[in-house]
Amino acid sequence: MGGGSVSSTIVSPDAVSAAGDGGATPVVAAAQASRSLLERRFPQEVWRPGEPELRRETSHVLISRTPAMDALELRFGRHVLLATAVGDREQTVTPTTMLATLQQHCGVVPSEVVVEFACPPHDLWLTFSTEEKCSEVLLSSMKIKCCRRWIQFSR
Repeated sequence: MGGGSVSSTIVSPDAVSAAGDGGATPVVAAAQASRSLLERRFPQEVWRPGEPELRRETSHVLISRTPAMDALELRFGRHVLLATAVGDREQTVTPTTMLATLQQHCGVVPSEVVVEFACPPHDLWLTFSTEEKCSEVLLSSMKIKCCRRWIQFSR
C-alpha cells in the first residue's frame, strides 16, 4: 500500500495526429514526474486567439481523500472552528484578544480552548476541549465583535 509511484496521462481533444489510413487519433501526452506542475505545458493550456466566449472551458479537478484525512476529520471535525474577522479594519485580531472576547461573550475559559493563527491577520483556528463548547461558540457566529470587527465562525 504505499511507496508506489503516481503517473497520469493527459488526452488533448484539440491535438490530433494524422493516422496512416486518413483517420485522426488523439495525441496522448504523458506527465513527467521530474518537472513541476507549473513548468508543464499541454496543448489545452496554451492561450488561444479569439474571443473568450468562443474558447472551450475545462475545469475538472479530482482530489482523493486519504485515510489520514479521514482520521483528522474524525479527531477534530467537531472540536475545531475557523474564526474569520470580517471587515476592513487595520487592527489585527490576535489570539489573546480572541480569547478575551470568547471569555467575555461565550463563557469559555482558557483551559477549554487553544487559539492559533490560521492565516494572519484575518483567520484564527480555535481548538476546543469539548464538542459542546465548540457548538456553543459556533452559534454566536456574526453576533460578537473582537477588535471592532465581526467574527464569523465555521467548522
